[in-house]
Amino acid sequence: AGSGGAEGGADLRDKPKPWLLGRCFNAEPVMIDSVNNVLQFSAYGAIQGVTALYERGSQFGASIGDYATYAALVAATIPAGRWGTCLATGMIRLGAPPYGVITGDVDGDAPSGVWRRKTGEIITRVATHLGVSALTDTASLTALDAALAGLGNQGRIGIHLTDQETLLSLTARLAAPCNAQAGISLLGKLFVSRVGIGTPTVTLDAQHRQMPRVTS
Repeated sequence: AGSGGAEGGADLRDKPKPWLLGRCFNAEPVMIDSVNNVLQFSAYGAIQGVTALYERGSQFGASIGDYATYAALVAATIPAGRWGTCLATGMIRLGAPPYGVITGDVDGDAPSGVWRRKTGEIITRVATHLGVSALTDTASLTALDAALAGLGNQGRIGIHLTDQETLLSLTARLAAPCNAQAGISLLGKLFVSRVGIGTPTVTLDAQHRQMPRVTS
């Protein structure tokens, strides 16, 4: 809103808020309160944690502690060179103004304590927040996660959204590395489907010796 405090200054008015889902490394937060040195990784509810914080690639020590609200975070006494978190709002606060670029290793969006890390789970979370879960084929998203469960990391991902994007575009972008395609079904529901190669059911003959005939 650009109205100050947790809504940022006038320079942030009407800009998209960040949303970090899954686990991301070296994610760059948004400076929302330069007076109190408060930065935000994710703005759509609580996050799981910030496991490491860096300034120009140099790691800070451990967090001084977590504070329940933005107001409590701002009111806290944090020495220079230290930092604290407000996981409930996806924010951190530095004890002194940053000297360089701040980045962090972040375990992201975890509303009601539920940390979603897989592609289907994350797409479902976004659809639910947008109020369109009824228009989502959740069975196909669950099947996608199940298909990736045998991978070394069980198909877990991380994504840091900082720009405007449609749900369909995001779904297609996340599905592609899973060898899957996203679309809208004839019933008007968002779905994903993995590409699979099974037993051939027809022969395409460019010599026109059998149907169906193929010319190019």
